[in-house]
Amino acid sequence: MRIEQWPYIVRMRLRTLFGRTQVEQELDDELRYHVERQIEENIASGMSPDEARRAAMRALGRIERRKDECRDAWGISLLDNLVRDTRQALRALRRDIGFTVGVLALLSLGIGANARSSRSSTAFCSSPSPIPSPSGCSSSGSSRPSAAAPRAR
Repeated sequence: MRIEQWPYIVRMRLRTLFGRTQVEQELDDELRYHVERQIEENIASGMSPDEARRAAMRALGRIERRKDECRDAWGISLLDNLVRDTRQALRALRRDIGFTVGVLALLSLGIGANARSSRSSTAFCSSPSPIPSPSGCSSSGSSRPSAAAPRAR
């Protein structure tokens, strides 16, 4: 895709998002135009009007499927589905207030606990060591090999 096409693409996608009813009407008009042209071609080839209409509908396939293909080509189906799913989720949460309060309480407790543990571990790891010279420390264990460890021969 060339950079010169971006302004046009962005403008068309915004138009599709915010002018949904007009774009859907234009899509219906265009599909109706194609069906009518196909019917005219079929009638010109000698079919009766009923046969021509059936043949045109069969040639173009299911209209709703064609509409879905056009909507997918517009490139906003992902955003459109996200908006629809969000609206549905908000409606469901509004319907059951007790569930919503419980979910929000659990989320806030989880986020708060996570923030607290993160703050504690950051403070522990970034604080200076209480030992003045850690390089001078030695281990306080036995230097003899343990009885359980195998000996090298």
